[in-house]
Amino acid sequence: MSPELATPESRMEKVEGPRACSDSEIAPTLDLINLVHRTLRGMEPTIGQDYSHIYQHENLENVRVIKVDGKIVSSVGLFPSEVKVGDVTIKVGGINCLATHPDYRRHGYASILTKDCIRKMEEEHYDLSMLGTQITEYYRRFDWENGGVENIYTFDRGNVTLLPDLNNCKVQEGFEDYLEEIHSVHSQERLGAIRDLQLTKILLGRPNTNTYVAVKDGQLAAYIILRGERVVEYGGEVRFVTGLIREVFRRRDKPEASTTARDQRTFRPALQARLSVITPAYDMAGRLPKVLDDLDIPKQVGYLGMLRIINLQRLLKKFNLDEIKVEEEEEKTSLQEGSRRAEFTRRELVKLVFGPERLSDFARNLFPIPFYQWPLDHV
Repeated sequence: MSPELATPESRMEKVEGPRACSDSEIAPTLDLINLVHRTLRGMEPTIGQDYSHIYQHENLENVRVIKVDGKIVSSVGLFPSEVKVGDVTIKVGGINCLATHPDYRRHGYASILTKDCIRKMEEEHYDLSMLGTQITEYYRRFDWENGGVENIYTFDRGNVTLLPDLNNCKVQEGFEDYLEEIHSVHSQERLGAIRDLQLTKILLGRPNTNTYVAVKDGQLAAYIILRGERVVEYGGEVRFVTGLIREVFRRRDKPEASTTARDQRTFRPALQARLSVITPAYDMAGRLPKVLDDLDIPKQVGYLGMLRIINLQRLLKKFNLDEIKVEEEEEKTSLQEGSRRAEFTRRELVKLVFGPERLSDFARNLFPIPFYQWPLDHV
């Protein structure tokens, strides 16, 4: 038993962990996660389908659990990925579905698992960790902070016709016939997570995920991937991507639907003729953001997610920023560039290195550095 777990509440209980989940524990671990993140919220228990690439044999060393008296009571998933940023590749750990059974809360189990993930990422030479959450203050205790940038463009009936028609192309829903081509187009991009073909297939096949392809002369010209009403990834030549967005909007629109009817439960309009497109904020991604900006399509600029820098010195070295000297202490990190010196907390470092806010003029010519992970890869 970990010394951290030897609390008054647990001394009479047999506590195991934190440790890796075993094959025989996958089912009860998924039961716990579905309870906390799905069924208690009135949702279907879909974690196993949503994140099958995490909760499977090859990744079980990264599924961390705590058992009390033989029962899985707390769990978190860690998913490793390598993310390209131009010519640089950084190792990123995604944190997934931290969960503690309601009957076992306030024993510190979630905190212990979170620290265990940090330890593991430090020992295994990760550069960065990323997560998405609605409980930001919890993760700030462990030095994650909102950082990075993404754009969200909104299309409706009033502006989607500004996009070009998709001429001389066949549009098809589904990825199966063009899986290898989609994988190849994504692999050629210089921004985003590196995937093998099997992972691409898993991600495209998840519930509530729809893929549309534009085919010209028998060859894949572009693809877009939707989750709900959001385009969470795209690929191909920008003129075909924009045309495909317009055509998919047309296909999903319902011109015959009432424009005044409201949902009886929420009283919101039943017709939602909108489509959002999420893009990087960098020119590396097929120039779609520039095309949409030139059309003055409305957009939100939001955080990419909550980030935690695992090894700042290694990260800076990968981006050829060796001239910045790093001195790490318990609470503060000192950075020096030439004669300029400044101190930052771990959370402030996220803002400095990845933006978007400018909390310091230190090394303004070097920061922020670009980083992006497509929403399709978020865990």
